[in-house]
Amino acid sequence: MSWKSGIETVLDLICFDDMIKDVDLVVTGEGRLDYQSCFGKVVHGIGTHCKMAGVPAIALVGSVGEGAAEFCRYHLLK
Repeated sequence: MSWKSGIETVLDLICFDDMIKDVDLVVTGEGRLDYQSCFGKVVHGIGTHCKMAGVPAIALVGSVGEGAAEFCRYHLLK
């Protein structure tokens, strides 16, 4: 048995990778984006899958905290 994060399980269940094959942009959201968000949160999972698929993604967030710039490496646009 292998363990997956909650977001990975959800993305697998909804066949997210198939859903984004023909899209130009993915928009996601988070209440607060900070360094902690880089570890297993929704924006991390979506950003990682979009990066692997070559699809740009943006996140609409309620607030931005310390370390939020880390998300540039997950292909989320500034």
